[in-house]
Amino acid sequence: MEEVYLVVRTLFGQKKKPEQAQKEFERVAKWRHCSITQEPLRQPIVACQLGMLYNKESVLEFLIEVEKPANSNCDHIKSLKDIKDLNLTDNPTFQKDEIMKGGGVYNDALIAEYICPITGLEMNGRYKFGFRWKCGCVFAERALKEIKSDTCHNCGKPFDEDWIILNGSDEDVDLMRTKMEERKARLKAEKKAKKAQKRKLTDSLEQPQTSTGSTEDQKTIDTASKGAEEKSQDVFKVPAVLTSSTKKTHLNKKVETDKEKTLEKKMKKQKELKDIEKKKKDYNPEKSEVYKSLFY
Repeated sequence: MEEVYLVVRTLFGQKKKPEQAQKEFERVAKWRHCSITQEPLRQPIVACQLGMLYNKESVLEFLIEVEKPANSNCDHIKSLKDIKDLNLTDNPTFQKDEIMKGGGVYNDALIAEYICPITGLEMNGRYKFGFRWKCGCVFAERALKEIKSDTCHNCGKPFDEDWIILNGSDEDVDLMRTKMEERKARLKAEKKAKKAQKRKLTDSLEQPQTSTGSTEDQKTIDTASKGAEEKSQDVFKVPAVLTSSTKKTHLNKKVETDKEKTLEKKMKKQKELKDIEKKKKDYNPEKSEVYKSLFY
């Protein structure tokens, strides 16, 4: 405890009681360190719906872990939808590189890395800061009271009512938790309503549409549809299946036809043979023209 007291005394330049020094030290640490790993905050920096600050890399590692640590500060984070990337404004007086290199620069804990873009107040825990859940832009609470506007001064997007207090008190965290539950319930109801509307639209498209025209138009439509239906039936008409008796009748007719054709051929051939025999009998070589030309 004495070490913490000495550190805070050095940082703030005045004597404080150990209890006060511990509170100051914890307050400053919240604004400079990740709530999961306690490592220094580095871009990209995100915040949850309870207003805690994290390194986005640490949140991703937490989400992919199979075994989650017990009593974690981010048990309420189930996916990336539960965090928001913060749009922070850099403090031009903060010399981060020289502090990291140990270049002899005085490390004042009250000099924050980020400030409010409207009031210029430093984000070091002395003043209440928050962000809009819709756009992620960070402001001091004093800026919202001094300048009332319907749009964000940083990104130009319209303001919403979801104001998240960063690193708030226990009462603020309870309030943010209540808002978080209400927000989730509202989003769930909106999603359910969209699904119901989509289902209703699909059902209405599947139902047959009735014509609102005159009687003649309706008759014309009915005639056209009937003709199209008959054509489709002719195209896709399937031959009827023949029964055994029908098959037998067709077979008998075919046999009789074959017999008639065979008999007709046989009679024709016999007639031709008779004609040949008759010609042979009637033939006399002396009466032929060839014989007469040779011997007469």
